[in-house]
Amino acid sequence: MDPVPSALCAEGLSPASVTGAILWLIRYHFSAASNIVSPALRSLLWQGYPDGRSDTLPDSALVVEPATKWKADLVQARPGVFVRRRVWKLDHLGMFGSAYQQDFDGAQKIERQVSGAHVVYCISRNPGEAEELAWEITGQLEGFSVNVAVDMNMVTFRVAEVPEPAPLEESDKHWVVPVGVTYVFNRAWLVHQASVPLSKFTIGVQE
Repeated sequence: MDPVPSALCAEGLSPASVTGAILWLIRYHFSAASNIVSPALRSLLWQGYPDGRSDTLPDSALVVEPATKWKADLVQARPGVFVRRRVWKLDHLGMFGSAYQQDFDGAQKIERQVSGAHVVYCISRNPGEAEELAWEITGQLEGFSVNVAVDMNMVTFRVAEVPEPAPLEESDKHWVVPVGVTYVFNRAWLVHQASVPLSKFTIGVQE
């Protein structure tokens, strides 16, 4: 076991880190033909820059990017996958929305549950190819859902839905299949006492 904790373990989950993790899972899967289950997709290999930049090479057969980098010219003849974060909800866990867990090294440990979602947009000029991409990615994310949840300290991580292909609003030549991913995790923090506790105070009105 690696004695050095990962950034996710050291800093906790954030919207950007979960987006990055889903992007990495998809890029890794499509980086080698031997990873790809569908024979029809094995030529769609993702290629990134060798210097470690997190961008798709211009001549890559498949585009895999966050939705913030969406441009119609990125997916002309080639298909693309774009990852977008949806709403994160902070669910109530007891009084004041948070759950008091325990005293920890002179501080109070407080915990809150977060329910989040991402959408993976699979885009192609061919609706069948968009659907095949969506099902391939569903198999990758769902197949390793337990491992991903454990590695990222989540309660659950799962594919929630795979809707039917639909025309892409931004282009009359492309089709899209959005894969919905949902997850739940607990966010914890410590509250340290920095001064003498305030026991009471009085508010008066002077006429």
